[in-house]
Amino acid sequence: MKTTAIISSVLVTAATALVLASTPAAADARLNVALSLTKNTTSSQTYWANMRRNKNEPYVLRWGFNWNTDGCSVPKDIGNSDYWKGVFKTPCDRHDFGYRNVKKMVSSSQWKNTYKKPVDDAFLFDMGNVCVKFSGTKKASCRIAAAAFYGAVRAI
Repeated sequence: MKTTAIISSVLVTAATALVLASTPAAADARLNVALSLTKNTTSSQTYWANMRRNKNEPYVLRWGFNWNTDGCSVPKDIGNSDYWKGVFKTPCDRHDFGYRNVKKMVSSSQWKNTYKKPVDDAFLFDMGNVCVKFSGTKKASCRIAAAAFYGAVRAI
């Protein structure tokens, strides 16, 4: 009985999200939420982490976001690339969120001219927040790796 109620609740939430996503006002609201999750601020970073952690809750499911990630695509010219891929996992995941959601909600020209750079800038911001945890030469290496990752995403 409890399982049936949970499944029914999830189905109603999913159906509501589909109906809401099909209206222009809801599409604007959905884009605004996605944009607020991909800004280069600490509050946006925290908001994204909380939403991701609760992605199966109805208040998050209603937005119909794609939370899939393929991790970091490491630029080939970075030394110790497997290491940096692990270090920057969370920034890469949030960056993937922006590409899988914001990019899909706007036209290709809007993405290129308006939205891509802020999503990429948030990626650099997140990597910078990782790098501040290091000291000395490790911090310098981290910043160099972050610049290389950022350069790679800006080039595409």
